[in-house]
Amino acid sequence: MLQRTYGKRARLIRNFIEKELKEELKEDQKKFKILSEGDLQSCVYYHLREFIDDKKITDWHVLNKLSMKKGGAAIKIPDIVIVNMRPAGVKVYPIFLIELKEDFTYFKSGRVEDDVKKLTKLAKEHGKQLEQTYFIYAILDENYTPEQIEKKIVSLKSDPDDGWLFPIAVNIMGEKQFPKEMKGFMDKVERLRKYRA
Repeated sequence: MLQRTYGKRARLIRNFIEKELKEELKEDQKKFKILSEGDLQSCVYYHLREFIDDKKITDWHVLNKLSMKKGGAAIKIPDIVIVNMRPAGVKVYPIFLIELKEDFTYFKSGRVEDDVKKLTKLAKEHGKQLEQTYFIYAILDENYTPEQIEKKIVSLKSDPDDGWLFPIAVNIMGEKQFPKEMKGFMDKVERLRKYRA
């Protein structure tokens, strides 16, 4: 479905999202920087902007909540879109779509189904120009590894063989080494999430 034609810069961005970004977000989760979906969006946006600026990737921009509509379709708004402007900054092409979800504990497929459906529709409507779509899910669930959660997300697709969706699960509670290094972590998370002035 997706047409991958944007060359070296797109490959750099894609490689960063699929490999390095997950590690950056794990560190953010460990440091209590992801306590809400808004926090997750801020962290993803920050890391993407830093990477694109650091690599001096010109004419590529990271946008929050871009309204997307094609023909008579309803307006859909992905959480983050990476666009390319060409030629010479004239036309905007959405290349990477990123949907985000943050949960405190316990993976529930019903919490992510609507986001998966939204990405499915966007991929069908804009598939000719997209490089890839991503679903980034931050959760603290000791029952599943990040890889198990990613498989569960993929299983929600209407066509499991369709390669448009790349899931990224950030779940430090599901990693084997976590309990030894982060005693009292969940208590602190709970207190930070519930604080009200």
